[in-house]
Amino acid sequence: MFTVSEYLALYNGTFGKTLKEQDLQGVDRIVKRIERVQGKFDHGRVAAHFLQNQGVYLPALGVDTIDRFDKLIAALTKALPE
Repeated sequence: MFTVSEYLALYNGTFGKTLKEQDLQGVDRIVKRIERVQGKFDHGRVAAHFLQNQGVYLPALGVDTIDRFDKLIAALTKALPE
């Protein structure tokens, strides 16, 4: 859902790291690219950090990221029983 740079900002903010896009290899999921460099990590901590710091991260999200979230929420809402 997030761009690489957006997720890295969340990851770095969560774990106090300074990982950069150029540190990562591949085109697979960003979490897999991070795990190859840093090892396994708790994705839930990144989500919790995002929720606790929405005021910092939401304004920095790109239009494409917001659009992807909007489409996901619309699809989930449509799938709910009436």
